[in-house]
Amino acid sequence: MINFLALTLFVASAAFGHAECIPASGSTKVEAFATIRDAANQGDAGSELRIEETGKTVTATLRDYLGGGRLIKTQLEGTLTQTETGACKLHLSGKNKDGQVEIDGEITITRFLGTATRHLGKNVWSHAISLRRQPPAGAPEDGLVAARSANKLISQ
Repeated sequence: MINFLALTLFVASAAFGHAECIPASGSTKVEAFATIRDAANQGDAGSELRIEETGKTVTATLRDYLGGGRLIKTQLEGTLTQTETGACKLHLSGKNKDGQVEIDGEITITRFLGTATRHLGKNVWSHAISLRRQPPAGAPEDGLVAARSANKLISQ
């Protein structure tokens, strides 16, 4: 019995690990990733990335929550590619009020792992990003922080 369970888990993990990352022609897939914390006395801080995939073409919204109710929203466009090893690579670029933003990374089963490069005037800086996958129902158009705030109001 234990051998059967182990074999079942192995087959399931192998199949799930090599799932197609590019949606079939004519279909759209939406994924959301975020790491947002309620910073003590500062409000929400962190980032949220909502990705809409149509084939290899991707549109996305990056929301950077800076605490104190400050939010920088960036509309991004890019491409999705699947490597020979099955990795799902993403390249996005766009512009916000501060300048150009580029994101390169990989979508995994549980996370989006990558690098964000920001152009602020003549200055360029990059930083690693690691965002947790969010359940599909937790990714409304106006962002996870807005949904969390609305849920707090409803439950009070």
